[in-house]
Amino acid sequence: MKQQNKNILIIILIIIIGISILFWVNRDNKQEISNDFELNQEELLKEKTLIAVEKANKGDKEGAMVDYLLLIEDNPNDLLLLNNIAVLYSDMNEWKKSEEYYKRLLESYPDFIQGYRMLAYLYQYRFDNGGERALELIERGLIATNNNSDLIRWLVGYYTEIGDEEMRNYYLEMVEE
Repeated sequence: MKQQNKNILIIILIIIIGISILFWVNRDNKQEISNDFELNQEELLKEKTLIAVEKANKGDKEGAMVDYLLLIEDNPNDLLLLNNIAVLYSDMNEWKKSEEYYKRLLESYPDFIQGYRMLAYLYQYRFDNGGERALELIERGLIATNNNSDLIRWLVGYYTEIGDEEMRNYYLEMVEE
């Protein structure tokens, strides 16, 4: 091989190595940028959620709801957003919408105990045949959460309230075990 061809081959190899190095460096930078973007998106969601919470706390329920509904579009399974929307709809006496968001919450987070409790209270006090619906919900919650003691306590309270001592004592024994 001629010296000139060897030099060209060496130059081509150096260029290929240089491009490879640039590719790997850029790939790592893109990975870092992607991770930073995800962090920034998460932080941005937290900030916007806090703004909505503050609006709700100051009595601007409608403004808070607008903010929450905009945020839930891009974050349809966010626990905090689903819960806050359900609670706020309940505060606004919009029981069906509150129920809808509690159901979405429990669909996404079947082990979220507070969701079962809050939806059961909503059924119990705001819906016709609410006691039956609440009991069905809590029974599903017990299955999903392996007989969570907080849900059993809810049943103790429910049966105490309606005066069913036999069922109250049945569930009370479960809690005490």
